[in-house]
Amino acid sequence: MSYKILYTADLHGNKEFYKKLIEKAKDAEIKAVVIGGDLCPKGGSTVEDGVAVQREFLERFFIPELSKLKKDIFFIMGNDDFRVNETILKEQNNNLKYIHKKRFSLSSKNIVGYGFVNPTPFRLKDWEKLEDEKQEMPQQLHDYEIRTVKKEEGTIKEDLDNFIKLSNPKKTIYVMHAPPFDTKLDVISEGTHVGCKAIRSFIEKQRLVHNS
Repeated sequence: MSYKILYTADLHGNKEFYKKLIEKAKDAEIKAVVIGGDLCPKGGSTVEDGVAVQREFLERFFIPELSKLKKDIFFIMGNDDFRVNETILKEQNNNLKYIHKKRFSLSSKNIVGYGFVNPTPFRLKDWEKLEDEKQEMPQQLHDYEIRTVKKEEGTIKEDLDNFIKLSNPKKTIYVMHAPPFDTKLDVISEGTHVGCKAIRSFIEKQRLVHNS
């Protein structure tokens, strides 16, 4: 029996896009919705204002509107979302399931989320980690960085290695905000590949293990 999932990402607080998502999700064939990060809008002239704008969006639109759907919504935050607001999402216990570094059941499989991305040139660093201990930071566009929470230690590679203990990769759907490196998913306008090598390595390694 088929189990249809509706997936989207990078809606960046666009309410019209969310309304289209909600309307599409009402289709009886769709059993669950997955949102792969960058949930919130940008706004405000200061970091404090930006955090408040995103908090208001989560509390007054994202949570109440998506809660109306009578099916599970699995989601993570992305690198444009202020992590200080993560607590709001962790508190949800209805059909809204925040899956960053957590395992949930999804039909006959599990689903696990991961919001961290490899380092970018941008200021907001809430959701950035080095891929491994050897990686160096790329050249930055600004002389300062923004964090709304304490920096989380460790690397993306270490986190992904721990995912194997969390859930059998063969029976797991992974929702990761960073695209794997050197694919059709990670090309920016200049034609450069900017995705995550650690995520690509994880995918290739698990594919090799489970296909051998």
